Amino acid sequence: MKTIAVIEDDLPIGDTLEALLRQEGYGVLRAYSGTEALYLLSSKQPDLVLLDLMLPGLPGEAVLPQIHGIPVIVLSAKGDVQDKVSLLRSGAVDYVTKPFHPQELLARIAAHLRAPAAPDAPLSFASLRLDCSTHTVSSGSKSVHLTKTESAILKLLMQNPNQALKTLTDELFRYALAASVASLSPIPLELRAALEEALLSCYGALRQRGITPALSLPDRPVTRTLDPEALSRILQNILSNALKYSDGDLSVTMTVDGVITFRNAAQHLTPIAVGRLFDRYYTVESAQSSTGLGLSIAKALTERMGGRISAAYEDGNLEIRLAFP
Repeated sequence: MKTIAVIEDDLPIGDTLEALLRQEGYGVLRAYSGTEALYLLSSKQPDLVLLDLMLPGLPGEAVLPQIHGIPVIVLSAKGDVQDKVSLLRSGAVDYVTKPFHPQELLARIAAHLRAPAAPDAPLSFASLRLDCSTHTVSSGSKSVHLTKTESAILKLLMQNPNQALKTLTDELFRYALAASVASLSPIPLELRAALEEALLSCYGALRQRGITPALSLPDRPVTRTLDPEALSRILQNILSNALKYSDGDLSVTMTVDGVITFRNAAQHLTPIAVGRLFDRYYTVESAQSSTGLGLSIAKALTERMGGRISAAYEDGNLEIRLAFP
């Protein structure tokens, strides 16, 4: 017998779900708060979890990332694409919008418990083609294997073309491609020249924002062996971040030790938001049109080339530090 955990604080809804599931032959476990859910799952191993979001104490959004190895279907009154994407990012395998139809919910439960699952038909959007069964996305002659979460998000976007931005799907593909590069092509590069080139490429955007960068660069060459395209992408993404969040200023300093610091006023940010800037898909409220992948890409490429990148926030100022020892 398959067992399903129902995490729902609304007693009538929980009782209805339990009766419905038992009628279909499922065993049922119950929890009525987020804390109780985690305690339950620490000692029991259900085959599937139905998770409400509006739980007392610890909300469902905080519980979801802590559930591992068990498929989770979220029950949510939130119905727009962005909310659904957020749930998929956090680890849900599916979502059912409240109020739900009992037969639809049962069908989704059965689909996720079925083994093996029937393969989905390939999806196409613009130049992208997604093979849902292998989690492979292709564009032209290039193909990239995605994680299950990335594949689920891209599938959702491709199924909702009127709400999904083409730039988001393109950026998702570029992120996976960048992260999956098995071998870069490092050559000796002069960091100052690469930085100046990146600043020049952003000249128009900086001027439009009324930002004149304050530069402090070393007089002598600072050479590192790096992939030129990867370094360019890192610098472009950091500068793009500064353009999004700056209150109107930008200072760029570089030391002979290969440390580049980008600093700008950003009074609307918070230490918590800055702490998550490198998280994949994360955006702050003031940049909702962003994909949330730029700095995550920069971090992946920096670390692939043996460098370090970090963010700090102090006295209303954002500081991004890039180092290639």
